[in-house]
This record gives sequence, C-alpha cells and structure tokens, in this order.
Amino acid sequence: MFHFGSTEDQAQLYIESALGIKGPADDGKSQDIQALRNRLAYRRIAYEAAVNEGAPDEVVEKILESHDLTFAELAYHDEAFRNRVLNTNRIQWCGGYSPENISKYVSIASAASAN
Repeated sequence: MFHFGSTEDQAQLYIESALGIKGPADDGKSQDIQALRNRLAYRRIAYEAAVNEGAPDEVVEKILESHDLTFAELAYHDEAFRNRVLNTNRIQWCGGYSPENISKYVSIASAASAN
C-alpha cells in the first residue's frame, strides 16, 4: 500500500476505513458505553490493518494512541469491562499478548478505577 500525507491523516484514513465495515455508526464523540465499545473495536481493526499493510511506525503509533485513549475512557465508564481487564479475562489485547502489553492495559484500567 502507498502511504502519503501526514501521520495524522494516514491514521485517520485507517480509522475511517475501519468505520466502513458494516456495523454501528461511530460519531467519535459519544461517551455512551456501547459507543465506546464500538469505537474501541474500530480502533483495534484500524490498528491491525495498519500493521498488516506495513504502515509507517508513526502511523501505527498514532492509531494505537487513539485506541488507548478510547480504552481508558471505556475502562473509566464501564465497570464490567474494567473488571475483565483487571482480571485479564476475555480481552483482545491490541498489540498482542506479551506480558508487557497486557501490563500496559491493566495499568490503564487500574488508573481508571482510581478515578
């Protein structure tokens, strides 16, 4: 795939492409729990597409940053999700299943529970 434009533009293209998959709409603003769940899934889809297509590291990182912000919002608003993360049950970890990556997301969820 040919990559052009700024890092932010490329990351947004991947996110918009993920939104093109038949599924619920995402306005990118709603803090409703189901909207956050949907947004998190779309960000993970965008991340995986960018990695699989060999997008530049900066683009992958920008998408991951957006994913992680959404992850933190969902962990803050959704106690059941936060508990699944803290117990490392039934979670599709964006970025893989390495202990370091899992620890990163458990830390994010722990911070959300402290608020």
